[in-house]
Amino acid sequence: MMPSRALSFCPRFRRMPLSLFLLALACLLLPMTAWTQVTFDGGQSVNIGSQAVGSTSAAVSLPFTIGAGTKVGSIGVLTTGVAGMDFARAKKSTCGAKTYTTATICVVNVTFTPLTAGMRMGAVVFYSRALDAGRVLATVPVFGIGTGPQMVFGPEGAKTRVGSKFVSPRGVAADAAGNLYVSDTDLQEVFKVTPSGTQTTVGSGLLVPQGLAVDGAGNVYIGDVQAQVVYKVTPGGAQTTVGNGFYMPMGVAVDGAGNVYVCDPWIDGCYQITPSGAQNSVGWRIQHTRRRSGGCGRQCVRRRSFQCCGIQDHAGRHTDHRG
Repeated sequence: MMPSRALSFCPRFRRMPLSLFLLALACLLLPMTAWTQVTFDGGQSVNIGSQAVGSTSAAVSLPFTIGAGTKVGSIGVLTTGVAGMDFARAKKSTCGAKTYTTATICVVNVTFTPLTAGMRMGAVVFYSRALDAGRVLATVPVFGIGTGPQMVFGPEGAKTRVGSKFVSPRGVAADAAGNLYVSDTDLQEVFKVTPSGTQTTVGSGLLVPQGLAVDGAGNVYIGDVQAQVVYKVTPGGAQTTVGNGFYMPMGVAVDGAGNVYVCDPWIDGCYQITPSGAQNSVGWRIQHTRRRSGGCGRQCVRRRSFQCCGIQDHAGRHTDHRG
């Protein structure tokens, strides 16, 4: 038995034998290593390319290495978090839901059938439990461009009310299933409104939520201008922060590769946060203007696909799976 002073670096464990301490540490670390034994061998993301709306692409193989002892409960091929939409699992995929007794190299084959024109974002997600549930073991963003005509509704189109009891709705985003996400700064909540009208909350502990975005795996990103952070809320409800050093993160957007973009007009900066967590400034030209355009006070002008004061595609639209 080691002397108690051997563990003096941690007062709580001063009287614990070293062997028991190491055993307890191993029990904590072993599940953690098992959860992370799925790695993608094809880079950071997969661009399937352009495809005509309604037609199906050739299958694209995504290679994975799965470590020995890893239990895969299910594998989801999603479009902004929704299965059975633009991206689908194709035949001859060799990765499956099982416990891998030896290290294995396998593939998930993915096809792309765009339901509408424009950028379509998805992901291949490995889960620890069945039915796309449990801990996420690995996520690989996939994306493609649907080509074809788009229908544009003019100002005289029919209007319907979405959701209820909002006080100050600000940010709006949509996923492939037609669910809408609405941030309300006065109610300090983000609401999810399904096509059938069911309304629930997303995230917790929000102060002044504003900018919203949904990535290919269905994660919701929330810019909270008073908390000075950007939150990531997974479909399972886990909430973490993305990036750092913000003062007023108003505009939030994501791209098909899983990068998150945040515009902060207070510090005159816009940033890209990669899936690995690297944070880089991006080439914005800042124009200080009078307080107009929704109260931003400053306008970010850039040749990319979203604006400082909102979450938009290249044409300024929010689109669901029907365009």
